[in-house]
Amino acid sequence: MSRSDSEYVLCTCSQCLQLDSKGYPQQKRIERRHRRNDARDARGTTTPFALHPTGLSAASDQQSAAASLHDSLPYDNFYSHSDSDTSLHDGEDNSSDDDFLWPILDPELKEPVYLSFSSDSKAGSASGGSSDAESSDDEEHRPASPTDSETHDITDDPLFRSRASLFNAFQAGSQSMVPDDENDQPWAFNDHPAIRHAYIRVFLDAAFKGMKHESAASMLDGFRVVFESAAAAGVEYPGLSNFARTLPTVEKRLGVSTDSLITYFFLCNVCWKPHSPSELANLDSPNCDQLNCDGKLYTVKRLSSGVEKRTPVLTLPFVPPEKAIQRMCLQPGKVAQWQEWRGSEDVVGPMPPSTLTGYDAFTDLDLPMKDISDGWGWRAVQAGLERRRNGKWEIRDVDVTEAKQRFVALPNGIIVQINIDWCVHSSFNTTKSMVVFFAGFKP
Repeated sequence: MSRSDSEYVLCTCSQCLQLDSKGYPQQKRIERRHRRNDARDARGTTTPFALHPTGLSAASDQQSAAASLHDSLPYDNFYSHSDSDTSLHDGEDNSSDDDFLWPILDPELKEPVYLSFSSDSKAGSASGGSSDAESSDDEEHRPASPTDSETHDITDDPLFRSRASLFNAFQAGSQSMVPDDENDQPWAFNDHPAIRHAYIRVFLDAAFKGMKHESAASMLDGFRVVFESAAAAGVEYPGLSNFARTLPTVEKRLGVSTDSLITYFFLCNVCWKPHSPSELANLDSPNCDQLNCDGKLYTVKRLSSGVEKRTPVLTLPFVPPEKAIQRMCLQPGKVAQWQEWRGSEDVVGPMPPSTLTGYDAFTDLDLPMKDISDGWGWRAVQAGLERRRNGKWEIRDVDVTEAKQRFVALPNGIIVQINIDWCVHSSFNTTKSMVVFFAGFKP
């Protein structure tokens, strides 16, 4: 949760004054809690407390420690704002035991230690500031921090690729727009099972446990050394001679790389005209080639080797819907899963689209809708429509084949939805996206 300076006030309670003679910045709710604690202690309602990890356990020692700790504390600020809603009201005490966690400084740990003023001493009621206490006071001495979105750097993602690196191969002339043959079996299935297992472990750790590129390369190097040692003893390992050294190579060997699915276009930063990645190295100028457009397509950086490197200003990753559908169809059981929504009346074959409207479109008005296939429009969509202009101002969807066919009654009638959204990754980065959803698919 993001925090702003307006959420913090200068707390002048007895304990915060020990941290700073002028007061310590705290969240408003923490500052109110501290003043309630001081007020309760001033009324003489302090009870024996448990202190951990300093080792004070005897009640007499605890009481004497509490007395020496609080006798000299100032209580000048208790009711300085009696007309505000943060002040203590007479006859109102909605606090609980968890409200009386006071931080002190442990001389050995040099960190806040929390004292629980409660008649029921619990083992976990006081802890050092470095522990993972469940109390909300665990963070009360932290200064204002940047937003959470800024603390999580996207470049830490193992699959992150910089904008410049997306077009390196095209500038070097080592990659073309011709797609790879996706009908072949992934290379890893021709390797030794132990090598394939090593690839799978590295990929899973990167995909689900956040392992970085450097760690993946180190792990792969360790596997390679082990296999080479075993091979020296006479064990044959097919695939060892071209063992993968990096995470992207592992993804390609396993057939899970998405590089062949995604095309990265680059755009003008003013008119947004798209350009294919193969055009980047052949352009004569970074200026947009459209009439009356003063936009830029890329920036130029001269490397120490003297080579100029072009980095697009804006990029547009695009996955052709045909490729996405083909890849989904290759998943075992996926086509059969698309049919799970069908009821007894939703048979495949010639069937006109539903023309029912209002409540008549539902067979049972008391039956809750659980899926998009329960909606009225699902069975009303017609197949075979093409958009035609009728005059200057009118556009119609025309059944050119006059089939009058219900779309979802086709063997694989897939309905898609196109959504456009803006995603704010952080305060300095906004991402625009257009997403195609395949309606009716089970996750």
